[in-house]
Amino acid sequence: MRFGAMIQPVAVAIVVAGGVVAYLIGLVLVLGASLLRLRPESRKQVGLTEREFEVLEHVEIGLSNRQIAAELGIEEDTVAKHLHNAYRKLGVSSRTQALHRLAELDSGS
Repeated sequence: MRFGAMIQPVAVAIVVAGGVVAYLIGLVLVLGASLLRLRPESRKQVGLTEREFEVLEHVEIGLSNRQIAAELGIEEDTVAKHLHNAYRKLGVSSRTQALHRLAELDSGS
């Protein structure tokens, strides 16, 4: 059985139970694809600050800038600035690209 076929029923159940944010959180948990597990050497190679990683960890679970700001106790503009800096360092222009790039770096691609 393909991995995608195995997780699809779980992902659908999570969407039904709690909506899109719950789906994204569930998908991250099911896949085990967490920035928290990013190898230390990958973190160092990227050159992101701890706060930039922290913001991207919140992006990874599907939170908006406003939600991230509330979670971290900072201004929404500050979240946007952290993301801008992270995008620049990663050579990307979107949330999805940033997460994809970090996954590539961690896998050695």
